[in-house]
Formats: sequence, structure tokens, C-alpha cells
Amino acid sequence: MPFRLPLTTADLLGLLSTVLALWFSLPQLLRLARTRSTAGVSLGSLANSLVSLVAWTLYGAAHGYGWVVAGSVVGVPATVATLAIARREGVRIGLVVPALWAGVLVVAAAAAVLVAPGMLDLAIGCSILWLVVPAAAHAWRATDVSGIAPQTWLVLALEASVFGLYGWVAGVGADRVYGVVALAGSAVVLARIAVARGERTASEATTGELAPVAA
Repeated sequence: MPFRLPLTTADLLGLLSTVLALWFSLPQLLRLARTRSTAGVSLGSLANSLVSLVAWTLYGAAHGYGWVVAGSVVGVPATVATLAIARREGVRIGLVVPALWAGVLVVAAAAAVLVAPGMLDLAIGCSILWLVVPAAAHAWRATDVSGIAPQTWLVLALEASVFGLYGWVAGVGADRVYGVVALAGSAVVLARIAVARGERTASEATTGELAPVAA
């Protein structure tokens, strides 16, 4: 069970990472529900994330890592709701890559049982790549990233730091890998948002300077 008294350092980190995981799942859902805009948002990455959350839940349950289960389960409802809203808005959500990712996880699990126990830790730990790589690639290709919720990626960076630290304290290898990968990936997406804001500010400043001349 996740909760036991007195709380250890690992428990406190696990509790904090669970709260952050829930917080991470909400901003994009709320932004999409409010604006109905998916500009710059990779829905395929969210579908991949859903597969990963299910995998993390099963991984945590199999190893008796209560906080891993808690930190995974809390993100499922908001992710499903985000995809559902996008689908209702008529956005097509590709399922080929999520299906391939699910297959990779099944193979890694089989390899962990039959050959190398560390295979599943590595695959699960790197699962965040299936969220951040498509999201980052889509964001950097898009000319409009107004649909992306910056808070989502700020919270992911914080959650990655805490979850990675939990992995070191609790001795969960997958969490350590996840922490490093998620922190790097969130930095790439946040950099794209910062660049877009800089471009917009420069454009507005240029327009403001040219207006008096035109008058």
C-alpha cells in the first residue's frame, strides 16, 4: 500500500510525485475544454501516454510499488477525457503508433521474464519518450502553438525531478530513467513555447513601430 506510518522519505516523495502527476494531467484538458483548440498539440503523444500510464500501473502492481501505481492511475481519467474531447471536435487520433508502443512493452515484459530483468525497467523508464518526442516534434513543426498548455510541461519538469529522486531513494530503476528523459523532453517543448512567444513579441513590437510611420 502507498500509505504507511510513519512516512519515510520515499513515501513523501511518492506522495508529492502523485500530486504532481495529477496536476500534470489537468492543464491540457482544461485548456482544450475552454478553447476547443488543438493548435500545436500532438494528440498521438497523448494516446501514447495513455498506453504508458496503463503499463506503469501494471509494472507498479507487479513489483509492489504502491506509489508508482498511484502516480500512474491519477493521470488516466484526464488523459482519456482530453482525447475524448478532441475526438468530439472531429480531430483524428492516429492509433498505429500507440498500438506499436503497446507491442514493444509486451515484448519488453516477456524479455524481462525470460532473458534480462532490466529490459522492462529500461522500456518503462523511456516510455515518456512516446509522449515528449511526438509532442516536441509537432510543436517545433507547428507555426501556431497556442493550443499547448505551458503549465503542463512546467509541471512535468517538476514531476520528473521528484519522481526521479523517488527512484533513487526507493531503488526503482525505471523511475530514475523516467526522471532524466522527462526533464529533458519538457525542456525542449518549453523552449518552443518560449521561442513562439519571443517571435510574437517581436512581431507586435515591429507593428507598433511601423504604425506611426504609416500615419
